[in-house]
Amino acid sequence: MADIEGIVVELTTGSQSWAGTNDQLFLGVVGTRGGREFNLDVSGFNDFEPNTKVNYVIGKEFALALSGPEKKPITAPASLTQGSKMDQPSITHVYLRKQGQMSQNADDAWRLQEARVWLMNASDPTRIWESRGPLTLSIEDGLQIWLSSDWK
Repeated sequence: MADIEGIVVELTTGSQSWAGTNDQLFLGVVGTRGGREFNLDVSGFNDFEPNTKVNYVIGKEFALALSGPEKKPITAPASLTQGSKMDQPSITHVYLRKQGQMSQNADDAWRLQEARVWLMNASDPTRIWESRGPLTLSIEDGLQIWLSSDWK
C-alpha cells in the first residue's frame, strides 16, 4: 500500500452568467484509514469563474496532459507523505464541498459543469474520481457532491 503523493483536481465551471462563485471550495479525500480536506483557493487568482477549466495541484506534481492552467492552492502542502498520510487503496470517498452562507439570499451558488480528481503515487495505478454531470452547489441544492470512481 503506497501513500498518495499527488492530487490533481480539474474543475470546469458552467457557462451561465451566474455560474461562478466567490465562496471557498474544498476537496475531501476519505478512506478506511481516515482522510483529509483541502481548501482549493488560490492566492491572487479569481477562482471558479463562469466557463473556466482550472487544474488544482496538491502535493507532488505528476506529468498529466491536461488543458487549462495549473494552480497550487494557498493551503496545499508541498508533500502529502508527511503528517496525516492517506494510502491510496484505502480511499473510499472523494467529495467537493462549497462554503455556505447562512441564508439563501446571501448564498453565492456555484454551477459545476464537470469535476475530475486524480489520486497518484509512484507505484499504484492512478485512481480517477468524477462527477456525474452538471449540478449546482448552494444552500437550496446542497453544498456537497460525492464523486464516483470505476475503481474495482
